[in-house]
Amino acid sequence: MLLNHLLLGLFGLWAIYFFLLKLILFKLVLNIILPLIIRYLLIPNLPDRVRSYAERALQKCDEICYSAPLEPKGPCNRNVYRTAMILSRVVDRDVVPEILDMAELWHDVPLASKVDAEPFKVTAREHGVSGHRPGVVYLEAELPATMPRKALRSLTFTITSCDQGHSNDLQDVGTYRNSKTWFEVKITPSRASRKQPIWKLGAEPAFNFPPRKIVTNIHAGQDFKTHTVTWHYNDEDEDIRKLIRTMGAGWKVAITAWGQYPIWDNYVQSARIDCRVHTVRKM
Repeated sequence: MLLNHLLLGLFGLWAIYFFLLKLILFKLVLNIILPLIIRYLLIPNLPDRVRSYAERALQKCDEICYSAPLEPKGPCNRNVYRTAMILSRVVDRDVVPEILDMAELWHDVPLASKVDAEPFKVTAREHGVSGHRPGVVYLEAELPATMPRKALRSLTFTITSCDQGHSNDLQDVGTYRNSKTWFEVKITPSRASRKQPIWKLGAEPAFNFPPRKIVTNIHAGQDFKTHTVTWHYNDEDEDIRKLIRTMGAGWKVAITAWGQYPIWDNYVQSARIDCRVHTVRKM
């Protein structure tokens, strides 16, 4: 009897192991091996007039296969609404939204993400070296059209990257000193805000936010590292604070990748942009 249970247990473990192995192999073939075969073996042999269509289709496939899951990190809306109803029983309903705002019970809004199967290379080198020019837009997102006015509370940028992994400045290796590869944020106002006449009653003056560096790679870092930077509506930086309080529906935010000299390469593995908005604005 004991032997039968032991055999059944071993068989169950073997079945689970075999299933997991098949799942891993399937993911490997579908997400990596098959796109490589199509990209390097099939597409180069296609006629010129259809090759461009195949390349665009493959790029779209990459975006689907390697899209990063955006999981909210804050409380769910249901819990916030329940908290608002409980507070309304003990305090004036008009102050409930302000209390929730001060407690930062905000709604997480994932905006965009990108994960590359192979590192996205940014380099200033030329003469046959493959890569993208410094300043290229790696990821761009647009604030939803349904976002209420002045509801934005924070923007979060998450970037996984590294540089070329070697440097002659040995005293700076492993630090952020004198790193020549970095990322900037580019802000584009919505069309409505750009077209708003200054003389209009109650119109606010246009707010120009020049591109700003948000993070640099570790100097000669050999491993990919993830950096997360959050801009808050109560940020210590006055310009960032004003920006978050000004942005609204239709505004675009982009992450650009940079490398200053030909010997400095910026390798990007993934990036994502998230924001948080005021959940309860009126009771």
